[in-house]
Amino acid sequence: MSPPGTTAWPVRWRCICSRTARISRGISMLSGCRMRGWPCRAPSRPMPWATDRMPRRIRAARTATRVTRQPPAVAASGSSTESYGIKEVFSYNLEEEMRKINKLMKKYPYVAIDTEFPGVVARPCGVFNTNSDYEYALFKVNVDLMKIIQLGLSFFNEAGQQPTPIHTWQFNFRFNLAEEMYAQDSIKLLMHSGIQFSLHEQMGIEPDHFAERLITSNILCNDHVRFLTFHSAYDFGYLLKVLEGTDCLPRNESSFLEKLKMYFPHIYDIKHMIRDQRSLKGGLQDLANQFQLARVGAQHQAGSDSALTGALFFRLKDEVFHGKLDEFSGRLFGLTGNFGDRVHHLENVVIKENIGKPGAATASPVTGILQALSAVHEERQAEAEAAAKSHGSSGLTVSTSSAGGPYHHSHSAPILNHNNHPVNTFTFLTNVNVPHRFYEDPAGYMVTTTTSTGEYVVSNDPSVIHQQHQHAQYGHAQGGYYDATNGYV
Repeated sequence: MSPPGTTAWPVRWRCICSRTARISRGISMLSGCRMRGWPCRAPSRPMPWATDRMPRRIRAARTATRVTRQPPAVAASGSSTESYGIKEVFSYNLEEEMRKINKLMKKYPYVAIDTEFPGVVARPCGVFNTNSDYEYALFKVNVDLMKIIQLGLSFFNEAGQQPTPIHTWQFNFRFNLAEEMYAQDSIKLLMHSGIQFSLHEQMGIEPDHFAERLITSNILCNDHVRFLTFHSAYDFGYLLKVLEGTDCLPRNESSFLEKLKMYFPHIYDIKHMIRDQRSLKGGLQDLANQFQLARVGAQHQAGSDSALTGALFFRLKDEVFHGKLDEFSGRLFGLTGNFGDRVHHLENVVIKENIGKPGAATASPVTGILQALSAVHEERQAEAEAAAKSHGSSGLTVSTSSAGGPYHHSHSAPILNHNNHPVNTFTFLTNVNVPHRFYEDPAGYMVTTTTSTGEYVVSNDPSVIHQQHQHAQYGHAQGGYYDATNGYV
Protein backbone atom coordinates (compact mmCIF):
# COMPACT_ATOMS: atom_id res chain seq x y z
CA MET A 1 0.00 0.00 0.00
CA SER A 2 1.35 3.41 -0.95
CA PRO A 3 1.74 6.00 1.79
CA PRO A 4 -0.93 8.67 1.98
CA GLY A 5 -0.42 11.70 -0.24
CA THR A 6 1.24 9.89 -3.18
CA THR A 7 -0.22 9.73 -6.67
CA ALA A 8 -0.73 5.98 -6.45
CA TRP A 9 -3.17 6.51 -3.63
CA PRO A 10 -6.78 7.06 -4.90
CA VAL A 11 -7.76 10.73 -5.31
CA ARG A 12 -10.60 10.41 -2.85
CA TRP A 13 -8.08 9.56 -0.11
CA ARG A 14 -5.89 12.61 -0.54
CA CYS A 15 -5.33 14.33 2.80
CA ILE A 16 -6.54 17.87 3.44
CA CYS A 17 -5.06 20.02 6.22
CA SER A 18 -6.80 22.06 8.88
CA ARG A 19 -9.42 19.37 9.51
CA THR A 20 -11.40 20.14 6.32
CA ALA A 21 -14.15 17.85 5.12
CA ARG A 22 -13.16 14.73 3.15
CA ILE A 23 -15.61 12.86 0.99
CA SER A 24 -15.39 9.15 0.32
CA ARG A 25 -18.20 7.13 -1.27
CA GLY A 26 -20.78 9.75 -0.34
CA ILE A 27 -19.87 9.74 3.38
CA SER A 28 -18.47 12.90 5.01
CA MET A 29 -15.40 12.06 7.12
CA LEU A 30 -13.71 14.73 9.25
CA SER A 31 -10.07 14.03 9.96
CA GLY A 32 -6.61 15.34 9.27
CA CYS A 33 -3.46 13.66 8.22
CA ARG A 34 -1.70 14.66 11.43
CA MET A 35 -4.32 12.82 13.45
CA ARG A 36 -3.11 9.57 11.87
CA GLY A 37 0.54 10.48 12.11
CA TRP A 38 0.99 10.62 8.34
CA PRO A 39 3.31 13.10 6.70
CA CYS A 40 1.37 15.94 5.09
CA ARG A 41 2.07 16.92 1.51
CA ALA A 42 -1.28 18.47 0.71
CA PRO A 43 -1.95 22.18 0.42
CA SER A 44 -3.39 23.99 3.43
CA ARG A 45 -6.59 24.91 1.55
CA PRO A 46 -9.17 22.30 0.44
CA MET A 47 -8.74 21.00 -3.07
CA PRO A 48 -11.47 22.08 -5.48
CA TRP A 49 -12.76 18.55 -5.92
CA ALA A 50 -13.35 18.29 -2.15
CA THR A 51 -15.62 21.32 -1.84
CA ASP A 52 -17.38 20.54 -5.12
CA ARG A 53 -18.36 17.10 -3.87
CA MET A 54 -19.52 18.35 -0.44
CA PRO A 55 -23.25 18.29 0.22
CA ARG A 56 -24.83 21.66 -0.62
CA ARG A 57 -25.77 22.31 3.03
CA ILE A 58 -22.16 21.89 4.19
CA ARG A 59 -20.80 24.10 1.39
CA ALA A 60 -23.27 26.84 2.29
CA ALA A 61 -22.33 26.65 5.96
CA ARG A 62 -18.60 26.84 5.17
CA THR A 63 -19.10 29.87 2.91
CA ALA A 64 -21.22 31.68 5.50
CA THR A 65 -18.60 31.04 8.19
CA ARG A 66 -15.84 32.37 5.99
CA VAL A 67 -17.69 35.53 4.85
CA THR A 68 -19.85 36.58 7.81
CA ARG A 69 -18.04 37.00 11.09
CA GLN A 70 -20.25 39.58 12.78
CA PRO A 71 -22.62 38.65 15.63
CA PRO A 72 -26.13 37.48 14.66
CA ALA A 73 -27.78 40.71 15.87
CA VAL A 74 -25.49 42.82 13.69
CA ALA A 75 -25.99 40.52 10.71
CA ALA A 76 -29.77 40.86 11.05
CA SER A 77 -29.77 44.65 11.31
CA GLY A 78 -27.11 44.99 8.62
CA SER A 79 -29.03 42.89 6.11
CA SER A 80 -32.17 44.99 6.64
CA THR A 81 -30.37 48.29 5.98
CA GLU A 82 -28.33 46.90 3.07
CA SER A 83 -31.56 46.21 1.23
CA TYR A 84 -31.91 50.02 1.11
CA GLY A 85 -28.28 50.53 0.08
CA ILE A 86 -27.10 51.50 3.60
CA LYS A 87 -24.11 49.68 5.10
CA GLU A 88 -23.82 49.36 8.88
CA VAL A 89 -20.26 49.95 10.10
CA PHE A 90 -19.01 48.86 13.52
CA SER A 91 -15.50 48.36 14.84
CA TYR A 92 -15.13 44.90 13.23
CA ASN A 93 -15.63 46.11 9.63
CA LEU A 94 -14.39 49.72 9.78
CA GLU A 95 -11.12 49.04 7.93
CA GLU A 96 -12.78 47.14 5.08
CA GLU A 97 -15.54 49.72 4.55
CA MET A 98 -13.15 52.68 4.61
CA ARG A 99 -11.16 51.04 1.81
CA LYS A 100 -14.35 50.77 -0.23
CA ILE A 101 -15.19 54.42 0.39
CA ASN A 102 -11.73 55.56 -0.73
CA LYS A 103 -12.28 53.89 -4.09
CA LEU A 104 -15.55 55.78 -4.62
CA MET A 105 -14.34 59.31 -4.00
CA LYS A 106 -13.07 60.10 -7.49
CA LYS A 107 -16.40 59.27 -9.16
CA TYR A 108 -18.69 60.38 -6.31
CA PRO A 109 -17.24 63.58 -4.80
CA TYR A 110 -20.50 64.87 -3.28
CA VAL A 111 -20.82 63.62 0.31
CA ALA A 112 -24.05 64.13 2.28
CA ILE A 113 -23.49 64.13 6.04
CA ASP A 114 -25.75 63.61 9.04
CA THR A 115 -25.08 62.71 12.67
CA GLU A 116 -27.10 61.48 15.61
CA PHE A 117 -26.08 62.86 18.99
CA PRO A 118 -27.55 62.84 22.54
CA GLY A 119 -29.59 66.05 22.28
CA VAL A 120 -29.19 69.35 24.12
CA VAL A 121 -28.54 69.15 27.86
CA ALA A 122 -27.11 72.51 29.01
CA ARG A 123 -27.31 76.28 28.64
CA PRO A 124 -24.33 78.57 29.32
CA CYS A 125 -24.48 81.18 32.08
CA GLY A 126 -22.84 84.56 32.12
CA VAL A 127 -22.36 87.80 30.22
CA PHE A 128 -22.10 87.89 26.41
CA ASN A 129 -21.65 90.78 24.01
CA THR A 130 -23.98 89.59 21.24
CA ASN A 131 -26.60 86.97 20.46
CA SER A 132 -24.14 85.26 18.13
CA ASP A 133 -21.64 84.94 20.97
CA TYR A 134 -24.29 83.33 23.13
CA GLU A 135 -25.38 80.97 20.34
CA TYR A 136 -21.82 79.70 19.91
CA ALA A 137 -21.43 79.27 23.68
CA LEU A 138 -24.67 77.24 23.75
CA PHE A 139 -23.45 75.09 20.87
CA LYS A 140 -20.01 74.59 22.42
CA VAL A 141 -21.07 73.65 25.93
CA ASN A 142 -23.35 70.89 24.63
CA VAL A 143 -20.84 69.41 22.18
CA ASP A 144 -18.13 69.53 24.85
CA LEU A 145 -20.27 67.60 27.34
CA MET A 146 -21.43 64.76 25.07
CA LYS A 147 -20.31 62.26 22.44
CA ILE A 148 -21.37 61.38 18.91
CA ILE A 149 -23.61 58.31 18.41
CA GLN A 150 -23.89 57.85 14.64
CA LEU A 151 -22.47 59.33 11.45
CA GLY A 152 -24.00 58.86 8.01
CA LEU A 153 -22.04 59.43 4.78
CA SER A 154 -23.98 59.20 1.51
CA PHE A 155 -22.20 59.55 -1.86
CA PHE A 156 -23.32 61.22 -5.10
CA ASN A 157 -21.79 62.23 -8.41
CA GLU A 158 -22.27 65.61 -10.08
CA ALA A 159 -25.54 64.46 -11.64
CA GLY A 160 -26.97 63.35 -8.28
CA GLN A 161 -26.55 59.65 -9.02
CA GLN A 162 -25.39 57.21 -6.34
CA PRO A 163 -23.20 54.09 -6.47
CA THR A 164 -24.77 50.64 -6.30
CA PRO A 165 -25.51 48.42 -4.49
CA ILE A 166 -24.26 50.37 -1.44
CA HIS A 167 -24.46 54.16 -1.54
CA THR A 168 -24.52 55.12 2.15
CA TRP A 169 -22.39 54.12 5.13
CA GLN A 170 -23.70 54.39 8.69
CA PHE A 171 -20.91 54.52 11.29
CA ASN A 172 -21.92 53.43 14.80
CA PHE A 173 -19.75 54.79 17.62
CA ARG A 174 -19.15 53.41 21.07
CA PHE A 175 -21.78 54.81 23.42
CA ASN A 176 -22.68 53.43 26.85
CA LEU A 177 -25.96 54.72 28.25
CA ALA A 178 -24.80 53.96 31.79
CA GLU A 179 -21.70 56.14 31.45
CA GLU A 180 -22.59 58.98 29.09
CA MET A 181 -24.56 62.19 29.42
CA TYR A 182 -27.67 62.59 27.29
CA ALA A 183 -31.13 64.14 27.03
CA GLN A 184 -33.60 61.41 27.87
CA ASP A 185 -36.15 62.48 25.24
CA SER A 186 -33.51 62.34 22.49
CA ILE A 187 -32.39 58.83 23.41
CA LYS A 188 -36.00 57.60 23.52
CA LEU A 189 -36.51 58.99 20.00
CA LEU A 190 -33.39 57.24 18.72
CA MET A 191 -34.43 53.95 20.32
CA HIS A 192 -37.85 54.26 18.71
CA SER A 193 -36.08 54.79 15.38
CA GLY A 194 -34.30 51.44 15.71
CA ILE A 195 -30.87 52.33 17.10
CA GLN A 196 -29.63 49.43 19.24
CA PHE A 197 -27.50 50.92 21.99
CA SER A 198 -26.44 47.47 23.20
CA LEU A 199 -24.50 47.08 19.93
CA HIS A 200 -22.96 50.52 20.33
CA GLU A 201 -21.76 49.52 23.78
CA GLN A 202 -20.36 46.15 22.70
CA MET A 203 -18.76 46.88 19.34
CA GLY A 204 -19.11 50.57 18.62
CA ILE A 205 -16.26 52.36 16.84
CA GLU A 206 -13.72 54.16 18.99
CA PRO A 207 -13.63 57.84 17.91
CA ASP A 208 -9.81 57.90 17.79
CA HIS A 209 -9.72 54.88 15.49
CA PHE A 210 -12.29 56.43 13.19
CA ALA A 211 -10.41 59.74 13.13
CA GLU A 212 -7.22 58.00 12.00
CA ARG A 213 -9.01 56.34 9.10
CA LEU A 214 -10.97 59.41 8.04
CA ILE A 215 -7.98 61.76 8.16
CA THR A 216 -5.94 59.41 5.97
CA SER A 217 -8.81 58.96 3.49
CA ASN A 218 -9.55 60.94 0.33
CA ILE A 219 -12.54 62.65 1.93
CA LEU A 220 -11.02 65.39 4.08
CA CYS A 221 -8.91 68.38 3.03
CA ASN A 222 -9.94 67.73 -0.56
CA ASP A 223 -10.86 70.77 -2.65
CA HIS A 224 -12.82 68.59 -5.09
CA VAL A 225 -15.22 67.23 -2.45
CA ARG A 226 -18.53 68.95 -1.64
CA PHE A 227 -20.23 68.29 1.71
CA LEU A 228 -24.04 68.44 1.76
CA THR A 229 -25.84 68.97 5.07
CA PHE A 230 -29.06 70.11 6.73
CA HIS A 231 -28.86 72.34 9.83
CA SER A 232 -25.33 71.16 10.35
CA ALA A 233 -23.70 73.16 13.16
CA TYR A 234 -23.91 70.28 15.64
CA ASP A 235 -22.99 67.71 12.98
CA PHE A 236 -19.69 69.43 12.28
CA GLY A 237 -19.16 70.26 15.93
CA TYR A 238 -19.09 66.57 16.86
CA LEU A 239 -17.06 65.69 13.77
CA LEU A 240 -14.41 68.31 14.53
CA LYS A 241 -14.23 67.10 18.11
CA VAL A 242 -13.57 63.56 16.86
CA LEU A 243 -11.01 64.64 14.27
CA GLU A 244 -9.08 66.85 16.69
CA GLY A 245 -9.13 64.19 19.42
CA THR A 246 -10.11 66.75 22.04
CA ASP A 247 -12.87 67.14 24.60
CA CYS A 248 -13.43 70.83 23.83
CA LEU A 249 -14.22 72.82 20.71
CA PRO A 250 -12.32 76.05 19.89
CA ARG A 251 -13.16 78.89 22.26
CA ASN A 252 -14.77 81.17 19.69
CA GLU A 253 -16.73 80.86 16.48
CA SER A 254 -14.07 82.27 14.16
CA SER A 255 -11.49 79.71 15.35
CA PHE A 256 -14.05 76.93 14.94
CA LEU A 257 -14.91 77.94 11.37
CA GLU A 258 -11.23 78.30 10.49
CA LYS A 259 -10.47 74.74 11.58
CA LEU A 260 -13.61 73.45 9.93
CA LYS A 261 -12.66 74.95 6.58
CA MET A 262 -9.31 73.16 6.74
CA TYR A 263 -11.01 69.75 6.94
CA PHE A 264 -14.16 70.57 4.92
CA PRO A 265 -13.33 73.23 2.28
CA HIS A 266 -16.81 73.29 0.68
CA ILE A 267 -19.94 72.90 2.83
CA TYR A 268 -23.51 73.49 1.66
CA ASP A 269 -26.13 73.66 4.41
CA ILE A 270 -29.63 73.32 2.95
CA LYS A 271 -31.24 75.05 5.93
CA HIS A 272 -29.08 78.10 5.29
CA MET A 273 -29.64 77.92 1.52
CA ILE A 274 -33.43 78.18 1.82
CA ARG A 275 -33.55 80.87 4.52
CA ASP A 276 -34.86 83.45 2.01
CA GLN A 277 -37.20 81.07 0.18
CA ARG A 278 -40.66 81.76 1.59
CA SER A 279 -42.17 78.68 0.00
CA LEU A 280 -39.58 76.34 1.52
CA LYS A 281 -40.02 75.91 5.25
CA GLY A 282 -39.83 73.15 7.82
CA GLY A 283 -37.50 70.29 8.60
CA LEU A 284 -35.78 67.75 6.38
CA GLN A 285 -38.78 65.43 6.10
CA ASP A 286 -41.17 68.33 5.41
CA LEU A 287 -39.06 69.51 2.48
CA ALA A 288 -38.63 65.95 1.19
CA ASN A 289 -42.42 65.56 1.20
CA GLN A 290 -42.80 68.85 -0.64
CA PHE A 291 -40.49 67.60 -3.42
CA GLN A 292 -41.97 64.06 -3.26
CA LEU A 293 -38.66 62.44 -2.39
CA ALA A 294 -38.76 58.87 -1.09
CA ARG A 295 -36.82 58.08 2.07
CA VAL A 296 -34.67 54.94 2.28
CA GLY A 297 -34.24 53.40 5.72
CA ALA A 298 -35.53 54.64 9.07
CA GLN A 299 -36.01 58.30 9.93
CA HIS A 300 -33.73 59.69 12.66
CA GLN A 301 -30.92 57.35 11.73
CA ALA A 302 -27.82 58.99 10.32
CA GLY A 303 -27.58 56.86 7.17
CA SER A 304 -31.16 57.42 6.07
CA ASP A 305 -31.09 61.13 6.90
CA SER A 306 -27.82 61.69 5.01
CA ALA A 307 -29.18 59.93 1.89
CA LEU A 308 -32.32 62.07 1.99
CA THR A 309 -30.23 65.22 2.52
CA GLY A 310 -28.23 64.49 -0.63
CA ALA A 311 -31.31 63.80 -2.72
CA LEU A 312 -32.93 67.04 -1.51
CA PHE A 313 -29.77 69.05 -2.28
CA PHE A 314 -29.70 68.00 -5.92
CA ARG A 315 -33.41 68.69 -6.36
CA LEU A 316 -32.91 72.21 -4.94
CA LYS A 317 -29.76 72.72 -7.00
CA ASP A 318 -31.57 71.96 -10.26
CA GLU A 319 -35.07 73.30 -9.67
CA VAL A 320 -34.62 76.26 -7.30
CA PHE A 321 -31.09 77.61 -7.59
CA HIS A 322 -30.34 76.41 -11.15
CA GLY A 323 -26.78 75.44 -10.27
CA LYS A 324 -25.77 78.79 -8.73
CA LEU A 325 -24.57 77.85 -5.24
CA ASP A 326 -21.26 79.63 -4.70
CA GLU A 327 -22.70 82.18 -2.27
CA PHE A 328 -23.81 79.43 0.13
CA SER A 329 -20.47 77.67 0.56
CA GLY A 330 -19.15 77.51 4.12
CA ARG A 331 -22.23 78.90 5.90
CA LEU A 332 -23.70 76.72 8.66
CA PHE A 333 -27.23 77.16 9.92
CA GLY A 334 -27.05 77.58 13.68
CA LEU A 335 -23.86 79.66 13.49
CA THR A 336 -22.43 82.52 11.37
CA GLY A 337 -25.09 85.05 12.38
CA ASN A 338 -28.15 83.07 11.29
CA PHE A 339 -30.28 84.12 14.25
CA GLY A 340 -30.54 87.82 13.51
CA ASP A 341 -31.97 90.07 16.24
CA ARG A 342 -33.58 87.38 18.37
CA VAL A 343 -33.78 88.38 22.04
CA HIS A 344 -33.13 85.65 24.60
CA HIS A 345 -35.28 85.47 27.75
CA LEU A 346 -32.99 83.38 29.90
CA GLU A 347 -32.20 83.29 33.58
CA ASN A 348 -28.50 83.67 34.48
CA VAL A 349 -27.71 85.03 31.00
CA VAL A 350 -27.03 88.67 30.13
CA ILE A 351 -26.47 89.68 26.50
CA LYS A 352 -25.18 93.24 26.30
CA GLU A 353 -26.72 94.09 22.94
CA ASN A 354 -30.15 93.16 24.35
CA ILE A 355 -29.94 95.37 27.44
CA GLY A 356 -32.83 97.81 27.40
CA LYS A 357 -34.85 95.84 24.85
CA PRO A 358 -38.36 94.70 25.87
CA GLY A 359 -38.31 91.29 27.53
CA ALA A 360 -34.54 91.15 28.00
CA ALA A 361 -33.46 88.98 30.91
CA THR A 362 -32.58 90.75 34.15
CA ALA A 363 -29.48 90.12 36.21
CA SER A 364 -29.38 87.30 38.76
CA PRO A 365 -26.95 86.41 41.56
CA VAL A 366 -25.00 84.17 39.17
CA THR A 367 -24.72 86.79 36.42
CA GLY A 368 -23.84 89.40 39.03
CA ILE A 369 -20.91 87.28 40.15
CA LEU A 370 -19.78 86.65 36.59
CA GLN A 371 -20.07 90.31 35.66
CA ALA A 372 -17.88 91.26 38.61
CA LEU A 373 -15.33 88.60 37.69
CA SER A 374 -15.43 89.76 34.07
CA ALA A 375 -14.63 93.33 35.10
CA VAL A 376 -11.73 92.20 37.28
CA HIS A 377 -10.36 89.99 34.53
CA GLU A 378 -10.60 92.78 31.95
CA GLU A 379 -8.60 95.06 34.22
CA ARG A 380 -5.92 92.42 34.63
CA GLN A 381 -5.88 91.81 30.89
CA ALA A 382 -5.53 95.53 30.20
CA GLU A 383 -2.57 95.67 32.58
CA ALA A 384 -0.99 92.68 30.81
CA GLU A 385 -1.49 94.32 27.40
CA ALA A 386 0.08 97.55 28.61
CA ALA A 387 3.05 95.63 29.94
CA ALA A 388 3.37 93.72 26.67
CA LYS A 389 3.29 96.92 24.62
CA SER A 390 5.97 98.46 26.78
CA HIS A 391 8.16 95.51 25.82
CA GLY A 392 7.36 95.88 22.13
CA SER A 393 4.88 92.99 21.97
CA SER A 394 1.54 93.20 20.25
CA GLY A 395 -1.54 93.44 22.43
CA LEU A 396 -4.40 90.96 22.66
CA THR A 397 -7.97 91.57 21.59
CA VAL A 398 -10.36 91.52 24.54
CA SER A 399 -13.77 89.91 24.31
CA THR A 400 -15.90 89.14 27.35
CA SER A 401 -18.04 86.71 25.40
CA SER A 402 -15.71 83.97 24.35
CA ALA A 403 -17.39 80.57 24.29
CA GLY A 404 -14.74 79.13 26.58
CA GLY A 405 -16.53 80.89 29.41
CA PRO A 406 -18.56 84.01 30.13
CA TYR A 407 -15.59 86.28 30.84
CA HIS A 408 -12.76 84.98 28.73
CA HIS A 409 -10.59 86.62 26.08
CA SER A 410 -10.76 85.52 22.48
CA HIS A 411 -7.03 85.28 21.85
CA SER A 412 -5.62 84.79 25.32
CA ALA A 413 -5.10 81.53 27.15
CA PRO A 414 -8.23 80.20 28.90
CA ILE A 415 -8.64 80.74 32.62
CA LEU A 416 -7.86 77.51 34.46
CA ASN A 417 -9.06 76.26 37.83
CA HIS A 418 -6.86 74.57 40.43
CA ASN A 419 -7.10 71.29 38.45
CA ASN A 420 -5.78 73.01 35.30
CA HIS A 421 -9.14 72.75 33.52
CA PRO A 422 -10.82 75.69 31.76
CA VAL A 423 -13.47 77.22 34.00
CA ASN A 424 -17.09 77.12 32.88
CA THR A 425 -20.55 77.79 34.32
CA PHE A 426 -23.80 76.48 32.82
CA THR A 427 -27.32 75.32 33.63
CA PHE A 428 -28.42 71.70 33.21
CA LEU A 429 -31.80 71.40 31.52
CA THR A 430 -34.52 69.08 32.83
CA ASN A 431 -34.69 65.35 32.00
CA VAL A 432 -30.93 64.99 31.54
CA ASN A 433 -29.02 61.85 32.43
CA VAL A 434 -25.90 63.00 34.31
CA PRO A 435 -23.54 60.10 35.08
CA HIS A 436 -21.96 59.91 38.53
CA ARG A 437 -18.50 60.27 37.03
CA PHE A 438 -19.32 63.82 35.93
CA TYR A 439 -19.01 65.17 39.47
CA GLU A 440 -15.93 63.02 40.06
CA ASP A 441 -14.21 64.31 36.92
CA PRO A 442 -10.91 66.19 37.37
CA ALA A 443 -12.58 69.24 35.81
CA GLY A 444 -14.11 69.78 39.26
CA TYR A 445 -17.75 70.59 38.46
CA MET A 446 -20.18 71.24 41.30
CA VAL A 447 -23.84 72.21 41.54
CA THR A 448 -23.77 75.73 42.99
CA THR A 449 -27.46 76.65 43.03
CA THR A 450 -30.77 76.08 41.24
CA THR A 451 -32.81 78.29 38.93
CA SER A 452 -36.36 79.46 39.62
CA THR A 453 -37.61 76.44 37.62
CA GLY A 454 -35.49 73.96 39.58
CA GLU A 455 -32.66 73.48 37.07
CA TYR A 456 -29.13 73.00 38.42
CA VAL A 457 -26.48 75.65 37.86
CA VAL A 458 -23.12 73.88 37.56
CA SER A 459 -19.66 75.41 37.66
CA ASN A 460 -16.02 74.44 38.06
CA ASP A 461 -14.94 78.05 38.60
CA PRO A 462 -13.62 78.39 42.18
CA SER A 463 -14.67 82.06 42.30
CA VAL A 464 -18.24 81.27 41.27
CA ILE A 465 -18.47 78.33 43.65
CA HIS A 466 -17.13 80.31 46.61
CA GLN A 467 -19.15 83.46 46.02
CA GLN A 468 -22.35 81.58 45.25
CA HIS A 469 -21.84 79.64 48.47
CA GLN A 470 -21.67 82.94 50.32
CA HIS A 471 -24.91 84.10 48.67
CA ALA A 472 -26.59 80.84 49.62
CA GLN A 473 -25.46 81.11 53.24
CA TYR A 474 -26.89 84.64 53.57
CA GLY A 475 -30.10 83.83 51.73
CA HIS A 476 -29.40 85.89 48.61
CA ALA A 477 -29.81 82.97 46.21
CA GLN A 478 -32.50 80.41 45.65
CA GLY A 479 -31.81 76.74 46.09
CA GLY A 480 -28.82 75.20 47.81
CA TYR A 481 -25.14 74.73 47.34
CA TYR A 482 -23.79 71.29 46.51
CA ASP A 483 -20.52 70.19 48.07
CA ALA A 484 -18.93 66.89 47.00
CA THR A 485 -18.27 65.95 50.63
CA ASN A 486 -21.21 67.39 52.53
CA GLY A 487 -23.92 67.34 49.84
CA TYR A 488 -26.48 70.17 49.76
CA VAL A 489 -26.13 72.88 52.40
